[in-house]
Amino acid sequence: GLQNHGYPFVSVESRARIDSLAHTVDLALSITFGPRVRMGAIELDGLHSVKPSHVVRQFPTAPGDWYSRHDIDRGRDNLQSVPLFSRSRVAFEDSLRDSSASLRVTVAESRPRITNLEVGYVTDGAGVTAQIRWTHPNFTGGARSLDALGLAQTGWGSTTDQVDKLIRMSLPLSQPHVGSPNMSLSVGPAYEYRDNSVDRGTTWSGLATLVYRFNPLQSAALRYEYIYRQLDELRLVELSSDESANLTLLVFGSDALLDSLKEPEVIHELTFFTSLGRLDNISRPRHGSIVKPNISVTLPFLNGDVDFARADLQFSTFFPFPGRANAFAVRGKVGGLWPTGASVPGPGQSAIVSWLSLRDQLFTAGGSSDVRGYANRMLGPKVPSIEANLVNGDTVLTSNNYVPVGGLRRVTASGELRLGLPKSPPNLALHLFVDAGRVWTTDPHFQLASMTPESERFFVTTGGGLGYYTPVGAIRLDIGYKLNPSVADLRDPQDVLNVVQAGQPASTAPVIWQRRYAILASLGLNF
Repeated sequence: GLQNHGYPFVSVESRARIDSLAHTVDLALSITFGPRVRMGAIELDGLHSVKPSHVVRQFPTAPGDWYSRHDIDRGRDNLQSVPLFSRSRVAFEDSLRDSSASLRVTVAESRPRITNLEVGYVTDGAGVTAQIRWTHPNFTGGARSLDALGLAQTGWGSTTDQVDKLIRMSLPLSQPHVGSPNMSLSVGPAYEYRDNSVDRGTTWSGLATLVYRFNPLQSAALRYEYIYRQLDELRLVELSSDESANLTLLVFGSDALLDSLKEPEVIHELTFFTSLGRLDNISRPRHGSIVKPNISVTLPFLNGDVDFARADLQFSTFFPFPGRANAFAVRGKVGGLWPTGASVPGPGQSAIVSWLSLRDQLFTAGGSSDVRGYANRMLGPKVPSIEANLVNGDTVLTSNNYVPVGGLRRVTASGELRLGLPKSPPNLALHLFVDAGRVWTTDPHFQLASMTPESERFFVTTGGGLGYYTPVGAIRLDIGYKLNPSVADLRDPQDVLNVVQAGQPASTAPVIWQRRYAILASLGLNF
């Protein structure tokens, strides 16, 4: 504490006297304050491409202020947050024990380079995934950084018929020190192409993000995003079915509907998100908590085509468990989506168009980081994805996988016991878990035929797996088992399509007991 109030040379000596007869200990502390010191000049080494002021402004202290260890450490952290400075060393010149002393700051400047290259794999949908980041740390000068980011989700190696292909690119230009060394601003364009079982289309965006850093691992951000979305193909066809069926097919295909959905959509979205809490080890935590709230709203006064408010809260808590590196983890997600304005169907209007325009905001559940036992997004309401083919002049409908319908509300929870294995590498751990989740919709404007009470209830899974922990996260292989599956969970989508076309309930389709199980592999941080 004293080192934060001008006393850099404070020292404490302790002396203890033990009285064994009285069973007491007398402890005496001797504190030597040393001289009280004010900050002098900040001297720089290693700086070449920017002005000294771009380094000095990162320190929350100035010449004449009382010495503060906290401010010096915070300044070093602020320097490390600027991509231009790959390394920094801050030394307090304590050779002159008078009323002031200086800081010597030595920095090493970065050159344009690849700063991040990751390759991952998820068994369900995404398959092999690669991400790359290239950074120019001093683009246009002033320690501004330009990042070129690319993400390719190939679908290669997906163990399910659901294949989610995605290409995403962005080019943000970041300005450090926006009014404060803890504040930065990034602006830039983004592009996305996706091709999955629901649709195929492109999205162009313009983003502006204001970030406030609390410390090196925690920050809060406010982002505005202009979105221009073009639907190229909707992979659903029109089919009617008996409403008495346990599962009603949600399929659309009229020319008027497809034409309306292919009109470009414009969205103005404002999002606040942050991450709060602490973990003892980010790659293999045993103690601590993380909370990640995310709130988004559209700006109706800008005349966008989609209007909503969305709130999502994710949390993880870890408790040490007796044994080598053992821990008990609890995590969950709670979220709600509230369509407003242009996204609420009027009297007599179908909810289908509004529902599909909100498809990127709807909640789903399931996957390797969610409710295991279900493939990615496959917990809750879902319908067979239908493909129409012309065979000998007849239209033949086929289905290889289900499509998640999603919902306006989501709750998931998970409890996991992580145990080190005897006579095994210390980075290897056994996982035993119980997961549960529900995806549902309460708004009567958005009650679609596929959203039966049976498909919107709570579903529970259990299982286990192995994880090998690395500095960038765990390589995990988990097997989940559905304890209370729905009608669709245990039946092949083609079989369901066949019986519904024949006018029979989906529950009459044959049960495939293997569908109770899901094998999920993943690589990355899991909290």
